[in-house]
Amino acid sequence: MSTQPDPQPETENAGPEGRQPDSPGTPRPGKWEEHLAGISSPPGGPYPAYLAQIKPQLIRAYEARGSLRGIADRTGLHESVVREIMRQAGVLRSKDPARDSVIARVRTLVGEYPINSLLPTFNCIADKIGESPASVYFAFRTLAAERMLRSYAGYGTVRIDPDAPPSKSAPLRVTLPDGTEQTWPPSGHTYRAVEAELRKRIADGTYGGGKRLSAAEVSTEFAVSSGIGRKVLRVLRKEGLLHLRQPWAHFVRDDIQRSLKDEETPQAEFKGGVV
Repeated sequence: MSTQPDPQPETENAGPEGRQPDSPGTPRPGKWEEHLAGISSPPGGPYPAYLAQIKPQLIRAYEARGSLRGIADRTGLHESVVREIMRQAGVLRSKDPARDSVIARVRTLVGEYPINSLLPTFNCIADKIGESPASVYFAFRTLAAERMLRSYAGYGTVRIDPDAPPSKSAPLRVTLPDGTEQTWPPSGHTYRAVEAELRKRIADGTYGGGKRLSAAEVSTEFAVSSGIGRKVLRVLRKEGLLHLRQPWAHFVRDDIQRSLKDEETPQAEFKGGVV
C-alpha cells in the first residue's frame, strides 16, 4: 500500500507551486516594488513636476498588485496623493466612489480661488456643493496632502501654490474675501482681541439693540475660524450682552446700551440724613 499522501486538487487560477493568488490589493514583495526603484523622497518643489515624472512608475506598481498604502510608504508620498494619481489614470479600484466624487468637486472649487487667498469655511463649501461639512473636511485633508492648500488652526484655510509651497514658519501675504491683503497668520485677531472689539461696539452703540450676530460673520470679518466666532458669541451671551433668539442666531439685547450707561453713571455721594 502506498504511503504517499493523495495529491491536492488543483484550484483554478492557482499560483506557482499550487499557492493561492494574493487577494486584491495585497502587496507581493519583490514584484510591484521593483517598479518603484530609483524614486527618491518628495522634493520641496516643484511638486507637480516631480509627480508627473514618477507617475508612470507609480501606475505600474499599482497595476502589479501594489496597494495604495504600500506605494505611499515606499515613496514618501501621502496615500491620498497616490489615490488621486490612480483615479486620474483610470485604474483606481475605489471603495468609496461617493467620497472620491466629493474630493473632485472640492478640488475644482478650490482651484477657482487665486493663490494665497483665504478659502471659505467647511460649512460654506458644503452648502455650495450640497454635501456634509465632514465630507468637505476630509476633502480638505486630501488637498492639503497634495500641497494645494494649508490650514491654520483658528485662522482658516489658505490656497497655496503646490509648485512653491510657502514655509510653515514664514509669514504669508493672504488676500481676504474683501480684497485686502494681510500677513498670515494674523497676530492681532486672537480670541481675546475679537471679544474685546465686539464688546466695544456693543458699548458705544455701533451694534444697537436687536443687531444680529453670527459666528460666520465674525469669522469672516476678523479672519478667524468659525469655532472662535462661536466661542466669542457664547462668552458675550454669558455676560448678558447677547441673547439667543433662535438656533445659532445671537442678537444684541435691546436694553443693553441703557444698562451699560447706568453702570458707568457715578452714584451720588451719600451725605447722611433721612432718606
